[in-house]
Amino acid sequence: MHLTATDLHVDFSGDLEAALAKARHLYATFGGFVAARLFDAADLTPIHEELGRLIALAAREVDGFSLPSPRTRFDEGFHALHEEAPAAADAVIQAARRLTTVHELSVNPRLLSVSRRLMGTELVMSNPYKPIRVDYAEREHFLLPWHQDYPYAQDSMDAVVHWIPLQDVDEQNGCLKVAPGSHELGVVPVKMILPPEGSTHGIRGLQIADPSVVERFPQVSLPMKFGDVLVFSTLLLHRSQLNLTGEARWTAQVRHGNFEHPLSVQKRWPRGHYERHWFDETHPEYVRPAGS
Repeated sequence: MHLTATDLHVDFSGDLEAALAKARHLYATFGGFVAARLFDAADLTPIHEELGRLIALAAREVDGFSLPSPRTRFDEGFHALHEEAPAAADAVIQAARRLTTVHELSVNPRLLSVSRRLMGTELVMSNPYKPIRVDYAEREHFLLPWHQDYPYAQDSMDAVVHWIPLQDVDEQNGCLKVAPGSHELGVVPVKMILPPEGSTHGIRGLQIADPSVVERFPQVSLPMKFGDVLVFSTLLLHRSQLNLTGEARWTAQVRHGNFEHPLSVQKRWPRGHYERHWFDETHPEYVRPAGS
């Protein structure tokens, strides 16, 4: 089957129930869909405003550096800040996940209605890790190859991921690529990447044990407009793409899980890698030896 990005679009600007009916079908069949126009600009521009203020605060601490005035974009001058003072730019990225507007967005009624309908529960788990992801040319080493979110987040196996661009995204600035239908594989076995001996940060990485598994499925890039949301299963294989432009690409990620999922109850709601609850400890049955 030849699948295009348009095939995975659902227009949410009109009747919500009609949109949800089509969305549930796409979600069950392909593991995700683009909720086109789920948000108005007014829902997302408060994040722009807080990010702009955060960038300005960081910039003030850099001797001899000043942002353009006036700024025509919320992030104007951020790339220059990174070149002048990478530590200051990285501090913005780390601090952005604590912006109040991002946490407010995670409980937006439209977003929650989508998650509740897709998971079939009213008891929604809100993942405490709500990152603002920033991608630009100098951050290629942060790009992720094909992966599923569940091994990292471990919210629930029916959890829903909302990938929210904070500007238009396309193949030039790095829209997401997905493998529709791959969610039906369930959890794909992984190999753990342990930190070097003597490392102080102790972070454990993951990689798919058999990367060729993605070749069984179509691979579709999903350009999106500001206000669209990519909604996908925590088990859907997807990967990052390079930002080939000279500007940063900003996205927010919100994850909703299902407290009532039987395995989550059995496992007592593991907290995931964000809180150092490692996948190989929670699910050793899905971990393959590093040399295999």
